[in-house]
Amino acid sequence: DEYILDLRYNLGGLAQSAVQIAGMFMGGEKPVTYTVSNTGELLEGLDVKREALTKKPLYVRVNFLTASASEILAGALQDNCRAVLVGTKTFGKGVIQGIFQFNDGSGIKLTIGKYLTPDRRDIDHKGIQPE
Repeated sequence: DEYILDLRYNLGGLAQSAVQIAGMFMGGEKPVTYTVSNTGELLEGLDVKREALTKKPLYVRVNFLTASASEILAGALQDNCRAVLVGTKTFGKGVIQGIFQFNDGSGIKLTIGKYLTPDRRDIDHKGIQPE
């Protein structure tokens, strides 16, 4: 028995969701991602502290539209030797963006940092290469 997690055409979502899903497959106290400020300062590591739901083999399908939180998840499973990635190189969106609203109702979205994989690979504009 094995599992296949299909992240093709998944443009991402919340980073915290990626951390939670990674925990379902990784277990233990393993890093999922690191955050870095836009000045290059390592801010924190996000990790999981739970038991894995299964230890059966896991394959993750990725492609050119696997992006953002989906890439965080795929990178964590790959770097922690928990899954084999199959498919094509991912999109390459690993930035942290903040939305700031003004009193007049307008706002601005700024890049305030980036995510790194557990092996501290920068995926922004590079993507993740499957095995």
